[in-house]
Amino acid sequence: MRRGLALIAATVFVANTRCTWVNDVDPCGARPREVRVAPTTDQFELVGNPRAAARLDDGRILVVYERTNLADTSEVRIVVLNAQTGGRVDMCEQSSDLLLSQGYARHASVTAANFDRLGKHIVAAVAWSEGEGSATRAKYQLIAADLCPHTPAGVLLAPNVLGPTDDVSLTWSPQDAGVVATFQNSRSIHRSVIRGEAPEAATPIADGQLVISSYQSAFASDGRGLAAWFASDSTSEFLSNRRRLRVLLLDRGAVARKAVATGAATPFELAIPTPYQAPDLVNSLSLAVRDDRYAVAWHGVTSTGARPAAWVAELDAADGRPHGGPWRVDPATGEGHGRPAAAYLPEDNLLVAWLSPGGAGTVARLYQSGGRPRFTGITCDESRFKVGVRAPNENRGTPSLLVAGPDVWIFHPGEPSDDQFGNAAMGWWLPYSELWPSGG
Repeated sequence: MRRGLALIAATVFVANTRCTWVNDVDPCGARPREVRVAPTTDQFELVGNPRAAARLDDGRILVVYERTNLADTSEVRIVVLNAQTGGRVDMCEQSSDLLLSQGYARHASVTAANFDRLGKHIVAAVAWSEGEGSATRAKYQLIAADLCPHTPAGVLLAPNVLGPTDDVSLTWSPQDAGVVATFQNSRSIHRSVIRGEAPEAATPIADGQLVISSYQSAFASDGRGLAAWFASDSTSEFLSNRRRLRVLLLDRGAVARKAVATGAATPFELAIPTPYQAPDLVNSLSLAVRDDRYAVAWHGVTSTGARPAAWVAELDAADGRPHGGPWRVDPATGEGHGRPAAAYLPEDNLLVAWLSPGGAGTVARLYQSGGRPRFTGITCDESRFKVGVRAPNENRGTPSLLVAGPDVWIFHPGEPSDDQFGNAAMGWWLPYSELWPSGG
């Protein structure tokens, strides 16, 4: 009897403290740190792409962000951070951040690289969309080891350009000894390799669609990956804001490869809840990859009057077969969820961050691949957690997730107390061991 009472008392003690195991290991009380990525200005600074940060070979972190103002101009700038302190590193011997674009620019992303070009060692490449309307083009800039832009920015052009060239993704490809770029020009998906004095001529890998938007690609360590985008197949679908989510499996070098859904190296549509585009929040998506499976995270609305919701679907890396059905990142709330970003972590973990008006800013949640929520050392349970300073405007910015050595980083929009104007690009980070503590 006494033994039974003692066991009950111990159970009640553990349940009440929540953060202490019987073996005296405390998995809770994680203390993330946060810094402002961009220098303080009187303008908005936003992370605008789920692939906006990369870890360089020397351990430092390159972040690309977008600076906008009330005159509706936008420029792409880069900053390099010390991974241990979050402090900005002077770039090109003159500034803690550098301007790359020359016109109205957005959708900026980055990849680490490792090759020589014209007598310089290239450590990173940045890409963005520049221009407006039919004049929009995908541009890129290579960054040398001295953290200076290497030669003027280049342009990626699709063959027989019929519309704006937009939404470019980059990846370093050891097999190609260069940076592989995939991008879309409203109707088709193209690939090009950047390594010589000029990028290789772009070739189509998916063609003939009516309208493409919100394009992304990502690659695992084995060089294989996928591309994903939203599309409308008819004018009536486009005008009614109906969107279809399509994916294309990619081999090394961003060459299309065979999927079981089509039996060919062609795109296929994901079996997901019918996505519509909210009038005030364009559909967005993010890709997470590892060698055996891929995750596609997106937001959309399931009817023209509904609030946006964020979803995740997983695919087998070998042939694109679905791993179960799609799942919502936060089904317990009816609020709108916008612009999710996802990243695979060790030990079968999948981290998803998104913008939440109910959470008054960026929130995140840890899952086992397959969609089961997981315990974290931040909340001491399996619920979502708040990320850094708050930014309740759900229509500005996109989270970007990065694993940098032992740490997990989330770059996101925030409204710090030292900014009287509006959003700023923030960097929030903590050790992976505190996010997913051993025994948690």
